[in-house]
Amino acid sequence: MTVQRMAVAGGLTVALAVMVAGCGNTSAAAPAVKPISGGTIVEALAPQAQVSWYNPLQNPANDTLLNSQVAYMMYMPLIYINDKYQVDYRYSVAKKVTYNKAGTVYHVYMNPKYKW
Repeated sequence: MTVQRMAVAGGLTVALAVMVAGCGNTSAAAPAVKPISGGTIVEALAPQAQVSWYNPLQNPANDTLLNSQVAYMMYMPLIYINDKYQVDYRYSVAKKVTYNKAGTVYHVYMNPKYKW
């Protein structure tokens, strides 16, 4: 067997071992939590994450990227902008937005299935 074939065989063996190791049973899973109406937040964050703000209205003292990401995961946005920079009302609380010709007055209409 040549050195090149041995290297390929070794690489494949390591790759197979890594894939099989990822298919195991996770006994250290998070405990099942019974939801409490209006009182339970369960989020998966990095171990060293320091979240200091859950309110979607950011203030300067708590305006961090992590706080914004956590708020985004918890609250549906008023107006959702997709990856093509277009408003997608399927994922927005707003049903539609209208404005005057000068662009100085905007009316945001709420989807009736959501409560403000």
